[in-house]
Amino acid sequence: PVPITGQTFVVLLSGLILGSTFGAISMLMYLFIGMSGLPFFSAGVAGLAILKSPTIGYIIGFFLAAYMVGAFAAKPVLAILLGSLTIYIAGVSGLMIILNTSFSNALAIGVVPFLIGDAIKSILAMGLAFKLK
Repeated sequence: PVPITGQTFVVLLSGLILGSTFGAISMLMYLFIGMSGLPFFSAGVAGLAILKSPTIGYIIGFFLAAYMVGAFAAKPVLAILLGSLTIYIAGVSGLMIILNTSFSNALAIGVVPFLIGDAIKSILAMGLAFKLK
């Protein structure tokens, strides 16, 4: 129910580059533009349908994570770890609520398959942020 995308890369990069306030605002803009009807979300989900999607927790987590990453951007490794953890916590919570599933199942479908890819995206985001600053 959770696709592999480049979204977490953009979330982490936005926090590192834009800082806490503007990084979080950029993620709110993403949420509101998608909720307005443009198919920004995975699988072409748009509008208020996102509120019933298994990915809603992650999208809410994007806003929180961008803020977290921006707040700790002076220590990029810590920032990325905290941001990723924030996304995972929000995402697993959303999966548990929307899919009415257990914590262990939500971890199995919403975290474990993404750990290696997210580690790679994290390294790329730190490298690109370093080059852009």
